[in-house]
Amino acid sequence: MEQRVKLKRGVQREIILSVSKKEGSIRKLAIKIHIPYSTLKNYVTEDRLLPKNLFFNLLKLYKGAKENLKISYLNSNWGQSIGG
Repeated sequence: MEQRVKLKRGVQREIILSVSKKEGSIRKLAIKIHIPYSTLKNYVTEDRLLPKNLFFNLLKLYKGAKENLKISYLNSNWGQSIGG
């Protein structure tokens, strides 16, 4: 599994919406980056954290201020609980 990127609340949404505006729509962006539309919607609503590689691919297309982003990385198993 891959690391996830945790950003301040609202920043993930801002990045994705900004890039999707450039592409024309969220659906067109999903097709361009080869992920399902429903998965991208979960990233927009911040129900799920972005994978590290997808985050950096979106950041290349993002036109906003990149230097002020406070990024923290979570291991791939960060949400798992210990089984019994």
